Amino acid sequence: MGITTKVIIPNQPKRGQGYNPFAGVDRQKLSVLLDWVKLDVKWRQKVAGSSSVWFYTLLTPKEWLNDTHMDAGINLLILRYTKHLEWFRSDIICMMDDVFTQMWTAKYSEFLDSPANPDGSGKLLPLGALDYYTYEEPAYCRSDKTWALEIDEIYAPLFVKNDHWVACWISIPRRHIVIWDSDVVYMKDEEIAKTVKPIAHMLPYMLHMLSPGEDRELYTVDFTHERVSQSRVPQNKQSGDCRVYFVKYIECHALGMPFHLMTCVIRTSRQSENRDCALESKLQKKWQRQEEEDELVLVVLVDVLKGAITPTRRSSRIKNLAVQDDEVEAVTPEDDVTPEDVTPEDDDVMGEDKEDDKEDSEKDGEACLTVHEEQEEDIENENDDNEKGNKEEALNMEEYERLLAFCNNRSNRSKPLQIALNLIDSKAGSS
Repeated sequence: MGITTKVIIPNQPKRGQGYNPFAGVDRQKLSVLLDWVKLDVKWRQKVAGSSSVWFYTLLTPKEWLNDTHMDAGINLLILRYTKHLEWFRSDIICMMDDVFTQMWTAKYSEFLDSPANPDGSGKLLPLGALDYYTYEEPAYCRSDKTWALEIDEIYAPLFVKNDHWVACWISIPRRHIVIWDSDVVYMKDEEIAKTVKPIAHMLPYMLHMLSPGEDRELYTVDFTHERVSQSRVPQNKQSGDCRVYFVKYIECHALGMPFHLMTCVIRTSRQSENRDCALESKLQKKWQRQEEEDELVLVVLVDVLKGAITPTRRSSRIKNLAVQDDEVEAVTPEDDVTPEDVTPEDDDVMGEDKEDDKEDSEKDGEACLTVHEEQEEDIENENDDNEKGNKEEALNMEEYERLLAFCNNRSNRSKPLQIALNLIDSKAGSS
C-alpha cells in the first residue's frame, strides 16, 4: 500500500499590482509644479531646452512629447522597481531606454557587412552593447544584472518610420518578442518585421557568443516576434501620444495588470478629446488668471507706491506753515523816545501827529479785522483740505491693507507677487 504525504508549502506573498497606475493627478502637487515652472522668468517665451518648457510640454494635452519625457517615465519605473520589487510581478525584468534599440538598428548594416573575427569571437556588435548586456546601462539605478543569467525579460521602446514609438517585451527564455502598438493601422506587419529585424537577429547572436557551455545552443536562430492586434491593445485615437502609450504599456504589464484597464489610464491622461480640452482649458485659465492677477498687482502697486512716496497731508501742512512764517516780516521796536527829547515847540506838531495816528489806528483796526477774517477763512479751508486729505490717506491705507491681505492669503505666491509685496513694504516703510 502506498504512502501519501502532504507537503506544506508556505504562502508566498502576492507579487505585482503594488500601486494604482490609474490614480488621478494630485491637484496640490500639480499646483506646486505650475508655480515652480513660473519661477522661470522666461517661461512665457517658451525657450527651447529650458526646464519650464519641458514641464509645460508634459502638462499640455496633444503636445508631442520628446525622447527625454519617455526616458523620464522609464527612469521613474526603474526607480520604483529598485525600491519596491514586490510591487512588480517579477524580479527578473529590466527596462531599457530609447538609445538601446536605436543604437542597434543604426548599426545593423555594419554588423551584417563586418566579417567575423579570426579568433572566433564573432562579429563586432554596436559600441556599448555589452553595457546593456550587463545592465550597466541605463545608468540610472543600474543593477549590474546579466541577461539570461539574472534577467529573463526586457522592456524596450522601438522607433518605427522615424515618427512613431511602439513597446517591445522581449522574453529571453521563450526567444520571442511581443510588440504593443498604439496605432496598429499606421504600419503594416511587413514594415514592423523589417524594423524589429535588427533586434531579433543581433540580440540572440550576442547571447550565443556570451553564454556559457550548452546555453549557447539556445540562441542560434533569430527571435520570433508578433504584434498584438488592436482589439487586444488600447489604441491611440489622436496623434502624438504614442510615447505616453509606450510607458503605460510597460507599466501595466510589469505590474501584472491587464491592458483593458488602460482605457481608464488614457482617459485620465491625454487620450479623451473632451477631457483633454477641459484640462487644457483649465490650465490655460489658471495661467491666464495668474497673469491677470500679476497685472492687477502691478497696477495697484503703482498707485500704492505713489501714495507711499508722496508727502502726507500733515507734512504738507507743516511745510505750508513754515513758508507762511518765512513770509511774515520781522518787526523791530522803534527807538525809545523820552519826554526830555520833546520841546514845547513841538507840541503842535505832536498834536497833529496824534490825530493822524488815531486815524491810522482806526484804519489798522479795520485792516486787522479783515486779516483776521481772512485767516479764519484760510483755517476753515485748510481744515477742509486736511479732512479731505485724511480721507484720501485712509483710502490709500485701506487699499494697501487690502493688497497686503490679498498677497498674504495666497498659499503659493508667484515670484512677481512676492517682489511686488517686498517693494510695497520697503516703500511704505521709508515714507
